[in-house]
Amino acid sequence: MFKGSNYKPFHVVNATFVGVKLLQFILVWLAPSTFDTSTHLFLERFGITSDPWWSKLLAWDSVFFVKTSEWIRITGNWTPQYEHEWAFSPYWAQIITSSDVQHTVLRAVVLNILLHYVSTWILYFLTKVTFPPFGQKAQTEVALITSVLFILSSAAGFLISIYSEPIAFTLSLFGMLLRQLSVKFDVYGNIQLNHIKWIGYALSSFCFSMAFLNRSNCLLLGIFYIYDCLNLWKQKMWITSIFYPIFSGAVLFATFVYSYYYVPYGVFCPERGEWCTRKILDLPLTYQSLYSYIQSKHWNVGFLKYWTLNNIPNFLFGLPNILIIWNSVDYFSYQYTLQNMKPYIWIARALLLIIVFFANVQIINRVSSFLPLPLWFIADILHKKYTDTRVVKYYLIWLLIWIPLQTALFACFLPPA
Repeated sequence: MFKGSNYKPFHVVNATFVGVKLLQFILVWLAPSTFDTSTHLFLERFGITSDPWWSKLLAWDSVFFVKTSEWIRITGNWTPQYEHEWAFSPYWAQIITSSDVQHTVLRAVVLNILLHYVSTWILYFLTKVTFPPFGQKAQTEVALITSVLFILSSAAGFLISIYSEPIAFTLSLFGMLLRQLSVKFDVYGNIQLNHIKWIGYALSSFCFSMAFLNRSNCLLLGIFYIYDCLNLWKQKMWITSIFYPIFSGAVLFATFVYSYYYVPYGVFCPERGEWCTRKILDLPLTYQSLYSYIQSKHWNVGFLKYWTLNNIPNFLFGLPNILIIWNSVDYFSYQYTLQNMKPYIWIARALLLIIVFFANVQIINRVSSFLPLPLWFIADILHKKYTDTRVVKYYLIWLLIWIPLQTALFACFLPPA
């Protein structure tokens, strides 16, 4: 794709990033006023009676983030006002809190653009250290293609709004980079850990934990530690497994228990009833987390609950990413096998399983943005110039149509969410 080109990665990435963002903001500017009045009514509560152009970015879930942010600013209480608002990261709402609604929105948008840009370079370096050293030019080309594809994300309009995806995938990718720099594999596929690099490995768990606090699907990043632990046990390296994957996995698990069980219990229970009633022994923990209760009650999340005729369009919206992730798993499992790709494959499989059978399937277009595997698949196919690239070709065509289309639909408060 960039083979034989004199363009430097810095220039290509910057030009692509600026071009895509400019196009998206032009589309937002040109988009007609939304037919849905909920954003207008929301802004009226804060004394904003007109419809400024940035109000078009307050669509779908972004309203919840801003509402919680204003609640934090006015009351000084960091927890959301209502139960269902806990589904939208109060931690991200705290970060974007500013002096008023307008400044909160602008702060969130600027932060998300900066995070997307920074994460593009994190992914660039992650790609270079993940793929084997088959030549500096080849590595650079694969890394560059991957970065450009990451800019052309199917998350589209969500990435210039107030959503928490950018902070989640930035922390996820940085955690992956820290872990990758801390491990090596020998010719037999055995993991080798350098004790000098323990801090980097441990810090990866901090990044994954912070990513999880902003996007629940990032809990799947714990699969890295499960994979590393099993590999070390196979080598009978018990002590190393305790100080590396078990310790790091415990940090992520503790974050999960604290944020999804302990804190909500302290806020709502035992007065709340329903999900509060079934405690684990006498601990301030319940069998069902508040998050799973909210998702089930308010968003109808559960096994095959989304498999209805009226949701066929939503399955079609998510189909391109389902297919490209499936093909990337197959490619790195059977055609281009790399030992350090295995945990990425496990994470991709787990994400597909959850999204297709348990979740609102169309959200795969944005929540899969933390997963580099499909981007690596496309980049490697384009780099090697395989003749049979129909899946990649059709996906890229869809992407070029989808990004402006979804951005415009989002600005008009139209589905898919």
